[in-house]
Amino acid sequence: MYKPEQWDLYQRNFYYRQTELLTGLTKFYRIDASQAVEVLEILQMHKPEIVINVGGSSVADQCKSNIGEAVNSIYLLNANLLQCMKNLESLKRYTYISSSMVYGDFEDNEPTEESPKKPKDPYGAIKLGGEYLVESFNRQFQLPYTIIRPSAVYGPFDSNLRVTGIFMANAFQGIPLRVNDPQELLDFTFVEDVAQGIVHATTSDNGLNQTFNMTRGSARTIHEFAQEIKRHLPDTSVVVGQSDEHMPGLIRPKRGTLSMRKSVELLEYQPSRDIEYGVGKYVESWRRIYGN
Repeated sequence: MYKPEQWDLYQRNFYYRQTELLTGLTKFYRIDASQAVEVLEILQMHKPEIVINVGGSSVADQCKSNIGEAVNSIYLLNANLLQCMKNLESLKRYTYISSSMVYGDFEDNEPTEESPKKPKDPYGAIKLGGEYLVESFNRQFQLPYTIIRPSAVYGPFDSNLRVTGIFMANAFQGIPLRVNDPQELLDFTFVEDVAQGIVHATTSDNGLNQTFNMTRGSARTIHEFAQEIKRHLPDTSVVVGQSDEHMPGLIRPKRGTLSMRKSVELLEYQPSRDIEYGVGKYVESWRRIYGN
């Protein structure tokens, strides 16, 4: 996923991933995963026990602008995978990565997995539709699943340019970080924490046919995140009270901390990386990929 106006950044990130991150893989296929024939051939060849779906558009404002692309890359891709896997005897778990955007406004202080789902934007609605489809395949075909709802994931190799990536790009270009509401909260989750949680939920017996919030479990303000970037890049200017520029025109839900009780109790999931650690790693990776 990329934003057209940031094509150069995306290209550098893509090159680094292709030349550095994919070298350790046993196999890598570049295909259109919405095409059943190609997916089915790979599944029949490798007979996987675990399939983790992290595909699809992942930036809410881009999904609003390109709803057809979002439906194809999120919902139809998920449907195609399910159709190809429903008779796959080797399959022990299919993990679908959803989003905290399915809740819409956080009506509860810390929404649990059972809290009302009222998405306010196409991205959240499409992700929620994908969850229902996964659950229906379990009821109809006994397909084993795990659903994960992350929130505000950030860290190395992120080229999607949500608010955290926009702040990072602006900081390196000497552009002020604009914070409209200094009290706006997000449950910022470092990518290594959520990756470890996904693996644990997928391989744990307690994760079978369950849905989990998978976040830091402790919301911080966007202003705090901006100030943490400034700590690592002292020349950065943070401007409060002016219109922020992330996800322009999108009706964003009011969010905060997600309840992690279920993940902690069933999975013993213990996310530990706060923004004081994560932003530093983010800055290191940004320099490695893009320079100064």
